Amino acid sequence: MLDDFIEHDVRSRHGGRPIVVAHSLGCLIVRWLVCHNPVYAQKIQLVVAAGPPVLGSARAFRSVIKMPDLTLWANRLYGLMRLLRRSNADRREMALTKSLMTVLSVLELMPPRDVPVIDEGTGPRSAFEWRGWPEVLLKIVDLAEQTHQDIRSNPWPAPGPERQLIASDSDDKTEVGYLIDPKDPFHILGNLPVKLGDGTVLIESAREFGSDGKILLVKSHHERLLDDSETLLYFKNHF
Repeated sequence: MLDDFIEHDVRSRHGGRPIVVAHSLGCLIVRWLVCHNPVYAQKIQLVVAAGPPVLGSARAFRSVIKMPDLTLWANRLYGLMRLLRRSNADRREMALTKSLMTVLSVLELMPPRDVPVIDEGTGPRSAFEWRGWPEVLLKIVDLAEQTHQDIRSNPWPAPGPERQLIASDSDDKTEVGYLIDPKDPFHILGNLPVKLGDGTVLIESAREFGSDGKILLVKSHHERLLDDSETLLYFKNHF
């Protein structure tokens, strides 16, 4: 779809070599396209990648265990539901997490196998080794892992499009891993003090996107990287 959009909606109407601005999972999609189709190395002028999660996000894994954050009011409504009817809230949470387990893009955002983000009492392990995966979903989990390997093993073509990376340099504490109840794989006991996969996407993860790219570090969290004042100043000065 991205291939068609660039070719038919952008280049056919405006010509030239477009600048692609991507955020989070979108960065991985652009990299996958360029690395699998060397023709696009010549068609794209610049890739601005904000928070490419090549090393994944621990929050993506948490979302298949625990109720994810939605909007402010949705979270408050869910909290009220838990106070009034906990059993009803638990059923809704389980239904949502089961649905998220089948969303391939969520699984592709989990940290790769060599990035430990869980500990079930036996030491740090990969999210792919979690005991809670239903057997019927193991093929989907395998597909997500293959995507990880595919993205990281395919280098940028040379010559390729210029890259500008934008990453969070926030000093706030971030979720980097989870201590799982060994008796209940769906119960998070606490956060792990390891610094690998995380919720705001680490600088190291951006570097994995493409070591030749220049990195602009901003203080905003991952979700606000494209709205950060330094990012907007970069756009103003360059485009």
